[in-house]
Amino acid sequence: MNSNDWIAFGQVLTGAGTLALFITALIAYKSYAHQNNLERLKWLQQLYDSFYNQDRYKSVRQKIDFNDVEGLFSLLLRSNTEPQSMRFEERKQLDEFTDYLNFFEWIAFLESKGQLSFEDVDSMFNYYLKRVMQVDQDQQFRKYIQHAGYEKLHKLLNRYSRID
Repeated sequence: MNSNDWIAFGQVLTGAGTLALFITALIAYKSYAHQNNLERLKWLQQLYDSFYNQDRYKSVRQKIDFNDVEGLFSLLLRSNTEPQSMRFEERKQLDEFTDYLNFFEWIAFLESKGQLSFEDVDSMFNYYLKRVMQVDQDQQFRKYIQHAGYEKLHKLLNRYSRID
């Protein structure tokens, strides 16, 4: 073999190596995307179970389902003006509502960071996000959410108000 043959052989090997590297990178990317999708689905399953299959948020969901939120409105106002006058049961109800809002703030945070897509959030929690806005005729919840540090949830609810 002369030097031109070796150069041609080297070019063939370089091309084959480049092709093999490209195929390996493509397989690695597909594997990463698949793992990422599985992880996202695990998150969704855990969030679904936490919200729908446990009793933690049930009492607030029922209040929102049945338009029984007037008591929550007054508790929110009293917690800002007269927190010391609140009875244990009222504090408990307020804590349950705060936990509910914190749950959705977490969902909105995950969506804002790209860990969940808006479509994921919408398909899992559309009803309850829209219900919060429907039962909030005079915007008391929205004002509370906006001013009490639930910025991500406020932005998420704004997206829903643009959809309707």
